Amino acid sequence: MAGWGIGLGIIAAVVVIIYDSVADHFALIDQFMKTMPPIFTAFAGDAQMLKTPSGWLHMKYFVSLPVIFGPFAVMAGAGLLAADEERGRLDLLMAYPTPRWKIFFGRLAALFAATAIILVAAWLGLIAALPFSTLEVTPGASFLPFVSLFALIVLFESFALLLSFILGSRILAAGAAGVVLIADFFIDALVYITRSLDPLARCLPYHYYQGGIAADGFQTGPFLVLIATAAVMIGFAFWLFQRSDIRVMGEGTFRWPLAVRARRNRT
Repeated sequence: MAGWGIGLGIIAAVVVIIYDSVADHFALIDQFMKTMPPIFTAFAGDAQMLKTPSGWLHMKYFVSLPVIFGPFAVMAGAGLLAADEERGRLDLLMAYPTPRWKIFFGRLAALFAATAIILVAAWLGLIAALPFSTLEVTPGASFLPFVSLFALIVLFESFALLLSFILGSRILAAGAAGVVLIADFFIDALVYITRSLDPLARCLPYHYYQGGIAADGFQTGPFLVLIATAAVMIGFAFWLFQRSDIRVMGEGTFRWPLAVRARRNRT
């Protein structure tokens, strides 16, 4: 938590401080961007957005923050219960007279709390640098993008947790969730080049991530979509946890995926 929070806070502070050194060259940046191919603009962003405080924060910090913070989300979500199960410790924990729902939701609440603390630390790094910059954004407005980011990270943590029960492996679940996260990022960027990808992008969570633009006005609709999707995944993961048999020490780190194991049990 300390490492991620301090690291993201330092990056946020640097983005705020360098705003003044770039603000005087927006015209040159705009001319340069017009000469670049569309694929470059799709990932570098629209130069016009850099002229606004929310656009600057979005393009220089928040647009790539899910990918930067993504490894924490997918690894923590996938290993929330699977890590102890693979090490042979979860069966010992389950021997205590503690309901499964307390173990499941207790660890999940701790994960979400750790995620919130990390993002608050990043926000503190951002607002700590505001007095040293002419970037016109209030501390309250700069907090709203982190709320949208929290919803997206929670969704991918829930997705990785769900995959850990379906695939039966922490590494496989984290890898699959990470691939989806990165693919979602690229698809959302490529929509600016080819609108044919727009229907696919709308089905993926990154489309509902507001990023730095939320500083100009937070939209509750996209936020609720991310939270509701995460809640469905959590419910399904809890259902699988309730029905699953806990592995004990010596059974290895890989189980047959859910569908294959069900077919084998019927035979």
